[in-house]
Amino acid sequence: MSKRNLYYAVRDRIQEHTTRELEAGYFTHTLLPAYEREQAPLPGVYAESRGVLHEPHSDTQIILDDAVVASYIFPAWCYNKVLYVEKRTVWPVLESYRLAERHDMAILTGEGYATEAMHALFANASKNKQYQLFVLHDADPHGYNIARLLQEESLNMRGKGYAVEVFDLGLFIEDAVALGIRLEAFTRKSALPKELVLSEEARRIFEGEKQRGRNEWIGHRVELNALSAPQLVGYIERRLAACGARGKVIPPEAVLTTHLRGGCIQRIATAVQGEVERLLSLDAVTARVQRRFGHILPTAADRTMVEAALARDPARPWTAPLWIHTLDIVNPHYDAIMAAVREELLETIQHGALLGDEASAPADDDVDQADIDEDY
Repeated sequence: MSKRNLYYAVRDRIQEHTTRELEAGYFTHTLLPAYEREQAPLPGVYAESRGVLHEPHSDTQIILDDAVVASYIFPAWCYNKVLYVEKRTVWPVLESYRLAERHDMAILTGEGYATEAMHALFANASKNKQYQLFVLHDADPHGYNIARLLQEESLNMRGKGYAVEVFDLGLFIEDAVALGIRLEAFTRKSALPKELVLSEEARRIFEGEKQRGRNEWIGHRVELNALSAPQLVGYIERRLAACGARGKVIPPEAVLTTHLRGGCIQRIATAVQGEVERLLSLDAVTARVQRRFGHILPTAADRTMVEAALARDPARPWTAPLWIHTLDIVNPHYDAIMAAVREELLETIQHGALLGDEASAPADDDVDQADIDEDY
């Protein structure tokens, strides 16, 4: 079960032993990790997935949990940076600007504080400093604390060798003010985390004013969503440059050569297959063979057979038993179909498909470079 479901299962039993109201966050992030450290890990208890890893150049999106991170293999020569963004809602903006591709940077989007799985991914990426790690967050106390916990050993990662170098891109409140972003008021009911290192301006803005007669403060903040798309992307790129982000990924010469040779081999294979398809008109051959065996096609389907199959396995769609039944219909004629294919191909060749029609390499101006880049 998930950690949150476990919380609901045991909260009444725990509540009997304390006058403080047990909250899900305290249970998940403090009490449960402490129990597992002092007693034993709880097999089968997992953290809900709150992060998505977007790999550049592949359209691959991976929903992160502990099991996925444990088995994740970083793709070779694909990216050299990982950016954690505390809000999933800004991903469409980053995607539209192709930020991941332009900077060869995987982007991990989440919902607030990083989970254990995200910490583990950063720890794995940090080994031998193969990947630079960055964090982007709101300009508020929680955002600053998210960056701090990713940079430091958090409670949940103690004893697991978590030691990574994470560059904090911001958003810093001073930068938001400089951009002319309007500050947003928020209510704070607890003290600022004492571990936070804040400038005088940031502390003044975040602390705000205490409300008379109440244990509340009205401070100000700026969320990432308050920045326009150009402002957000421009800010990220300026901060990446300021933090010394690496450039594009370019492998060693041996890898480049192997990849280039493989690409040439692939182009030759594609050219051969395309020319064979053009000369022999395989679609036409297929259509003629299908017509020759039209007599074996059923004129009606057995509804009772479908009903019986779905009764045995309700998880299947109605198309599954029909597809399986095609084996019973077509397989007895397999040898005859193969013979018909050979006859059709020989007839095509004998009628001169391969004679007097020499294929020639395309001229340079016949080649669309965009098509080449996309294929490669």
